[in-house]
Amino acid sequence: MSGASRPALPSSIVRLEVVDSTSSELLRLLRGGAPEGTVVVARCQTAGRGQRGRSWHSPPDAGLYVSFSWNYGGAPAGLSFAAGSACARTLRDACGVDAGVRWPNDVVCRERKLGGVLIEQAGAGRMWIIGCGLNVNNHRFPPDLADVATSAQLETGRVFDLGAVERVFFQRMNEALGLLESGGFPAVLAEWRRLDRTAGRMVRVGERRLRASGVDGEGRLVAISGDRFEIIEAAGTLVWDLDAGCAGPPAAEGDSPV
Repeated sequence: MSGASRPALPSSIVRLEVVDSTSSELLRLLRGGAPEGTVVVARCQTAGRGQRGRSWHSPPDAGLYVSFSWNYGGAPAGLSFAAGSACARTLRDACGVDAGVRWPNDVVCRERKLGGVLIEQAGAGRMWIIGCGLNVNNHRFPPDLADVATSAQLETGRVFDLGAVERVFFQRMNEALGLLESGGFPAVLAEWRRLDRTAGRMVRVGERRLRASGVDGEGRLVAISGDRFEIIEAAGTLVWDLDAGCAGPPAAEGDSPV
């Protein structure tokens, strides 16, 4: 549950058949005076956004496309990790999918992307927009996504009630935001690590290939390059090497600053 002083999601909800982006629509609403906890849900997005300006594949009635506003004074990693964990828990609990999280904002199953989170600041204050996209009933993906994306339907062979998935989503998100409020980033990070699929994976940063060791106490990626550790603070040009999968076990305890 969220803290007693905060509105539980959704404090108000706007449902749309089609929108360019739920996050863009929410920003417009906030500029018009919409309160914290306002939620925008759409059946379809025509210009859904992902990290680094990428588009988010959002066909009608295939996924959960949600954005909500939240007043938060800490580093955005707290919201990102809380929302990512909540999305993974949603797919695990509502759909029975073995969902996990991958740094910085991916929800994954078998190395393929099930969902993602996009955190954006709404102006210069403490208000943030948290956009979440979950692949639920997608039965196919465009050729450029077919090898890197999956959905709850493709993983289980079942079609899910999006309304039921949405209800679980808000339950898990309220729990995650409540944890962030009561325990701060360390508590959220501990929950995220329980779902982590980052450690041991190969990643390309520019022309270099590194092995991810995990995430440090500030939410930064720790990677191994030869006999030394590197700290990666932002995704930048980082690309997960899905063909390589896991390159051996993660670093042993004591070998990493994580």
